[in-house]
Amino acid sequence: MKRSIILFFVVIFFSCSKGRFYDAEFYERISGIKIPVSAHVLESFDNGEFVTTSTFEINETDLKEFVKQYTFELKDGSNSPHFFGSNHLKGDRPNLHNSKNLYMNFGSKGKNSWLYIVDLKANRLWAEIQYLDMAGD
Repeated sequence: MKRSIILFFVVIFFSCSKGRFYDAEFYERISGIKIPVSAHVLESFDNGEFVTTSTFEINETDLKEFVKQYTFELKDGSNSPHFFGSNHLKGDRPNLHNSKNLYMNFGSKGKNSWLYIVDLKANRLWAEIQYLDMAGD
């Protein structure tokens, strides 16, 4: 009985984890972008229908190299896709109206698309994958 109670609480703990929806292989396979090893998942969300979004904290050096390696561009406001994460994330969200420190990388492959937003001042990365709902729910 004692083992069952402990197992129950362990399962509950891990199922409530902030990063439980983050699947590094899925993000990399869709976008071709590998999140730095030093990244710490702050929050992750997947609506199970068409979008998964994650927030990361990354040290300044690795984040600057990441922006350079994957050719992120300064957000100009006129050609930016919709960031669904603003509706789902509970913690930090990028301030899309103040784009002085925001860099973006977005694109699509097949029926999937991605949007990565970096705030170099806050050392944050928001990564979002929009995917086809194969179940058609």
